[in-house]
Amino acid sequence: MRTAKVVTGRAAVLVGVLAAGLAAGGARADVRDFVWTYQWYTPTVGEKEVEAWFTYKSDAHEYEPQIEFETGLTDRWGVGAYLTFHGEDHQSFRWHAVKLENRYRFGKYRPGRVLHAAYLEIAKEDKEPVELEGKWLMSVYTKNDHHFALNAIAEQKLSSHAPLEFGYAAGWSKGRGNWRAGVETTGQFTDQEFYVGPTVVWDAAPGTRVLAGVMGGLTAQSNDFVGRLLVQHEFF
Repeated sequence: MRTAKVVTGRAAVLVGVLAAGLAAGGARADVRDFVWTYQWYTPTVGEKEVEAWFTYKSDAHEYEPQIEFETGLTDRWGVGAYLTFHGEDHQSFRWHAVKLENRYRFGKYRPGRVLHAAYLEIAKEDKEPVELEGKWLMSVYTKNDHHFALNAIAEQKLSSHAPLEFGYAAGWSKGRGNWRAGVETTGQFTDQEFYVGPTVVWDAAPGTRVLAGVMGGLTAQSNDFVGRLLVQHEFF
């Protein structure tokens, strides 16, 4: 119980610091509907975005805060940089990884059509080799505000003995007013970790969106519970 209180308290501090430091934003382009699954939209050219993440895994009481800064180089190509921290039980946060992200979307928006985008991430974790992560992103946006997304994922550490790992993430959500609700599922085939659970989205203010998701593990290799809180703010 003490661990849960520590984690919850630190999550509140992290989100509070972010909210206090952000001014009111403008129009929104690269809005997220999911906390684990990426979608087709990218930032428009010159648009700037900051995201604060807090991820919790139950088995080892792991918590991972992350801050991302993202911008659009063109109306199709977005780039971002992450700083990730990590902690377990009562340990304090420590630097964990730096990540560089590229996303490029293809085609034009059309309701009901499968829209495609590509994702490439380069990550360097503390005391680990460089890792490449590629994703093929597929999204569908319907006229009655149903949103679907599917990511096909491949990960490779640049080490001679590291296997190529495959996974997926997928989600569905439906909006009403300032709220959205849906379901996400993720899986990693090499480690046989699979999860499913609900995701809720709240448009708290112009340019600011708050997302929260929880998932339960479906296999013996999975964590019993994982959760993620994400605050997204877009400005120009």
